[in-house]
Order: sequence, then C-alpha cells, then structure tokens
Amino acid sequence: MANACKIDKIQEDKVFLDFFETNHLKISRKKKGDIILGLDGHGNIYKFKLLELNPKFSIGNILEKRKYKKPEPFINLYISSIKWKRMKYAIEKATEISTTSIHIIRSEFSNIKYDSQKIEKFQSTVIEASKQSLNPFFPDVIFHENYPKLNNEDLNIICDPEGVKLKSIEDKIFKSNSINVFIGPEGGFSDKDISFLNNSNKVNIAGNILRSETASLYLISILNYLTDRS
Repeated sequence: MANACKIDKIQEDKVFLDFFETNHLKISRKKKGDIILGLDGHGNIYKFKLLELNPKFSIGNILEKRKYKKPEPFINLYISSIKWKRMKYAIEKATEISTTSIHIIRSEFSNIKYDSQKIEKFQSTVIEASKQSLNPFFPDVIFHENYPKLNNEDLNIICDPEGVKLKSIEDKIFKSNSINVFIGPEGGFSDKDISFLNNSNKVNIAGNILRSETASLYLISILNYLTDRS
C-alpha cells in the first residue's frame, strides 16, 4: 500500500486529487477527516486533511508543507533498453533510491524500442514508486534513439567487467556535481557505443557479471553511500 498520494493541483490552501488517486483512497478505506500525505513530484510533501471524497475527485485542506532539496550530486541513469518486466523493475527501484533522471538508450546490442505508451507506463511506475518510498521528486523517464549530448562537466561512469575498481576514481566522484551512470545490455556496450561516450570511466563494480537492472541499482546505491547523498 502506498504511503502517500499524488497531488493533481493546488489552489490556495487546498489540494485536489484526480479520479485515479480518489479511487485509491476509497480502496484504502480513507474517509473524510483522515490525515494523508501527498506529493507534487517537485520536492514538496504535503500533509492534508481530507475534506471531500467525490466520485471523480477529492479535496483536502493543507495542514503542513515540507520543501526538500534535490539530492546532490545528481545521479542520472542511462540504461540500455531491456525486456519490459526487467526495465520496469529497474525504474521502480531507481526511483526508490532517489535517482535524478532515468534515460533509456538504444545501444547497438539492444534492439528493444519503447513507444510513447510504454514510456508513459514507465512514468506511472515512477509515481507509484515515489508514493511508496516518499520520494518527493519524480524522476523523468526519457527514451533516446541516439546517444544524447552530455555535459562536459559531468562524470561519466560505464559499468564494464574489464574496467578499473570504483575506488580508483573516488576523487572524481567526490568532486562531481553530476554523475551519469551507463549500463549496457546483456551483450555489453560495443566499441561503437563507447565511441559516443568520450572521457568516460570504465568501472568494474563486481567480480561476476551482473544483469543490467542489478548493476544499475548496485552502482547507484554505492554512489549514494560514498557521497552521503540524501
């Protein structure tokens, strides 16, 4: 069961919930007068008292608002397209551990393409994971047909079994304001893929070969720990 709901809009001291969230409140047996937490996805968590529970929408009175700062350094996940179920899992867990943004890339060895409908479903996964984990920021999910242009000041880390140990680039990690984590498909990144990622650091994070979703969560969790990111 989710620990919060998604706020549709705010007007003065009132929050409004859409049909989906209203239906969820009914399933959860919420009633008028109950105190509920709500997220807007932009860093705010609201505590509100439920005033109206209508068939298509709900209204609550704001009791408290807490504003959160986006965790730093920013950690952006760039993961090659993998099968739907595994990608959904990766996105869900990446959201729970406060990944800044999630980018799905179509690398040479991954031929899975997601249409706009699937991307919309992934964004819904983000919202549900945020509600469960009380993550005040909803990371965007973006699909890239080609490799996007990266900020030269960002630190790029590529998971590679033949890479160096993560400890060897700790100084770079501590000095970075934004870190891009690149996770390849089962076949790994090709030389062509690597050529698009200039000035990247190949890192071996485990002694064995990890699945894409495991590698992404493992590495981001380590980075969260090293940088005391919260």
